[in-house]
Amino acid sequence: MIFLVAPTRETYRPHLLLWLRLASASPRTPRNAKGALVYYRPSTKIPSVVLFQYNPDTISRRLQPQVSADSSGSSPFVLTGPPIQTISFELDIDATDSLESKNPSAVAYGILPQLAALEVIMYPPSSTVMEGLANKGLGPQEAPLTVLILGNARALPVLLTQYAITEQAFDTSFNPIRARVALELRVLSYQDFKPDQTGFGLFLTYQVDLENLGSLATINDLAATGVKLDPRNVEKGGPKINERKGMPSTQKEG
Repeated sequence: MIFLVAPTRETYRPHLLLWLRLASASPRTPRNAKGALVYYRPSTKIPSVVLFQYNPDTISRRLQPQVSADSSGSSPFVLTGPPIQTISFELDIDATDSLESKNPSAVAYGILPQLAALEVIMYPPSSTVMEGLANKGLGPQEAPLTVLILGNARALPVLLTQYAITEQAFDTSFNPIRARVALELRVLSYQDFKPDQTGFGLFLTYQVDLENLGSLATINDLAATGVKLDPRNVEKGGPKINERKGMPSTQKEG
C-alpha cells in the first residue's frame, strides 16, 4: 500500500530528509529506496509523505524545449527557459499483505486511505473552504508545493495534472482492495516560482545535478567519434560548397 509518514520535524528539504534509505513497506521484500510524493500545505512547513508501495515498472518523461527566434541574428533560436517536462507512470496498490496481518485500517477501509492520500493533493483544504464561507469570501486557494522523489538524484517540484484510478478488486463491504493508479505530472521550474520560494531552489538543485550527471557521460574529444574535420572547410559563413560535386570544398578560395 501507499503510506502516509508522520513527519518528525519541519523541513523544506524532503530530498535530503527522505532519501537516505526508505525502508520497504513489506517485510517480505528487500530494503529498497522507494518513490514518493511529498506535499506541503501553504499553511504549514510540515510535509505529508506518500510512499509508493511498489516502484513503477516504467516511467515516461516528455520534454519540450522552450525556444524562440533570435532577434539579434547571432543564432537561429534562443532558449527562453528550461524544457517543459511531463512525467507519467502507473502505481499498483494492493491490500493483500495488510489484510493478512489484520491491519485495522485495511480491514475497515481497504485501500481507500491510500487512494485518498493521493487524491487530496488536488483539493483545497476543507478548513480553508469553510473559513472562506464564514468570512463570505471564497476565492482561489494556493495549491500545495508537491515534490516527486525518484531516487536520491531526482527530487522535482511538480503539479499533479491527471489522476486516473482503476479499482480492480473489492472486499465484502465494497471497499477497493486492489487498484492501479495512473499519474501525470508537470515539472515546475524556476520560472514558476519566486527566487525566495522553495520550489525555485529545488528545481535549480535538480538542474545542477542533471548537468553534473551529464558530464559523466560526455567527452571533449571529437576524434573519439572517428570523424575528422578539416579546419579549412569551416570558416565564417559555413563551409564552401564545390558546385560540381556538391561536396564541401577542401581548400579555401583564393
